Order: sequence, then structure tokens, then C-alpha cells
Amino acid sequence: MRDEPDWVTRARERAARAKAHELATHRRAEQLHEQAAKLQERLGHADRAQAARERAEHARELRAEALREQAEADDQQGDKRANVS
Repeated sequence: MRDEPDWVTRARERAARAKAHELATHRRAEQLHEQAAKLQERLGHADRAQAARERAEHARELRAEALREQAEADDQQGDKRANVS
């Protein structure tokens, strides 16, 4: 925003970086749990493989929720910008 104080701009930038980090973390957790599931399966531990797949699914759900939150925040910022202009 044009008339936005610098501290607000910096706060928005920090929030965007934090959200990007959160999304990357959820994605990495999903990948690691999927790898663990494959390993457990190869070792003959079907129950552990299933548990790892459930954790991977949970990481996917958290990532999807974070993406929805990001989209909502982006929409709100767009609405605020439209009202200021």
C-alpha cells in the first residue's frame, strides 16, 4: 500500500516469509512420512507403514489449511487495497 508505514510493510513481509516457511515445512514432513512408510513396508512393518501414511495425510491436511489461510489473507489484503483506492 502506498501510504502504509514501513513497519506495517515489514510486518507483512515477515508474515509472508513465515507462511512460506510453514508451507515448506508441511510439505517436507509429508515427504518424510511417505519415505518412512515405504521403508517400514520394505521391513515388513505394515502397521508402522500405515501409521506413517496417516502422519503424511495429516501433514497434507495442515498444508491445505495453511494454503486456505494464505488465500483468505490475500483476499482480505485485496479487499483493503480496493477500499483504499
